[in-house]
Amino acid sequence: MSDPSDSSFDLVVVGAGVMGAWTALRALDAGHRVLLLDAFGPGDARGTSSDLTRISRASHGDDTFYPGWWRDSLDAWRALEELAGERLFVETGVAWFAGRADGFEAASERSLASLGIPTERLAPAEARRRWPVLAVDDLA
Repeated sequence: MSDPSDSSFDLVVVGAGVMGAWTALRALDAGHRVLLLDAFGPGDARGTSSDLTRISRASHGDDTFYPGWWRDSLDAWRALEELAGERLFVETGVAWFAGRADGFEAASERSLASLGIPTERLAPAEARRRWPVLAVDDLA
């Protein structure tokens, strides 16, 4: 990004995971001087979005800001893929299992639906049919 020994930055981004890297890139594209910092360095296995799964997720309960930001970052990652000429993002989906019908997962489902981000709700019996090895008796 910029030389960390230079103390004049317009923006300091803390965290070089998926969202932090995207934020820094957007700021650079807008002409800002950016310092991107991470406790372990970019791509370290101890980071939330840079561990072995490199997870990028949209669900954050009732929050609709972060999922919208996630969608924008995904578009930017796909544009970077085209520029780089190699695949950087592999969409796989995710399964959340909820012990109650009105928790974080239900709030995430509502906020994602309000933004047009697809979700699918399964009854425990359907989850059992799709993934017979899972214990679903305590799921809502």
